[in-house]
Amino acid sequence: MDADRAGAWLPFVLALSLLSVTGLALMPMKDGAHVTQTESGDDVPRFVEHFTEIEDEPVPDDEVIRLAWHPLSDELGILGSEKRAEDLGNLSVFNHPVKDAKALLGLTLRWSDDETLNATIVIKITSEIENGILRMILVEDGVEIEGRTPDQNAVVRQYETFYPPSPSSDRNLTIHQEFTLLDPGGYHLVLLLSDFYTEENFALLSTSVPAPETGPAGVDAKASALIGLGILLLCLAAVVRAEWKREIMLPRLSGSLDREGKAMAILRAGTGGVHLKEVKVEPPWRLARAIRDVDLAAGSERTFEVRVKLEPDAQPMPIVTAWSIEVEEMGGWVLDLTFDSKRST
Repeated sequence: MDADRAGAWLPFVLALSLLSVTGLALMPMKDGAHVTQTESGDDVPRFVEHFTEIEDEPVPDDEVIRLAWHPLSDELGILGSEKRAEDLGNLSVFNHPVKDAKALLGLTLRWSDDETLNATIVIKITSEIENGILRMILVEDGVEIEGRTPDQNAVVRQYETFYPPSPSSDRNLTIHQEFTLLDPGGYHLVLLLSDFYTEENFALLSTSVPAPETGPAGVDAKASALIGLGILLLCLAAVVRAEWKREIMLPRLSGSLDREGKAMAILRAGTGGVHLKEVKVEPPWRLARAIRDVDLAAGSERTFEVRVKLEPDAQPMPIVTAWSIEVEEMGGWVLDLTFDSKRST
């Protein structure tokens, strides 16, 4: 296909292609598309709780489920840290071994707005339990402490509890909890169902917090964004096409001084016919013979000898010429061409 013809519609094809790709990526997104759904397994996996301070070495960042409790006096401390340490014997590190689960935990996480994470938790009791407590622990990794030790991992940021009915057997419970996160990056949620008195673990679930949905929310907002993007792309395509049209329709003017010092110019018509109205030269030069009223068909060219004379007592300078033309469908234009002993433009 001829490249000149392709340029007439190619910008619009590209704009429509970009618009289509954007539409495919944007329109199928439903409200709450960024949702996490998961459930615990038949075992309570191994997990480790750390009772630490900012000055201590950071908690390891590995595949093990870890909770880093900081004292309330610490910059990262929260209410409940000291009580949790007492419940586990005031040890600096407490390892929970793998054991069979007595319940299943189901979790659905979704953003209700930019800062509010909504958790729907389903507790399925598979064996009779007593004195149950569900701990909902929001943990953040990579916490930066300015001017202190390296980034802290598994920092307990929020801690909520729920007490299922006791004794419980063969029952399903659904609870809802909201968490406020000013910065949604680097969080995961740990659900721990255990005995309030003995700390026997019945079920454990840990999952990353989903990324908040970005861009317009809702079909109407997405459609409006798509229409706005389409208008912008089509406007850009129109600008590109206008520039392409100018480039292919305007003639090309070039020239140089030959070996005899004559100024020779070549006018090449583009895809539009050209009418050369007049050629002017700037002082101290003047035309020895006028050049005017020349027609060139589209795609043709013509060579001109620009005969000039230097004004009396003037110092030689580059020959600066102005070519007044009319281009089919493009109107009037002025092309400049300069000749000197070293170069011409």
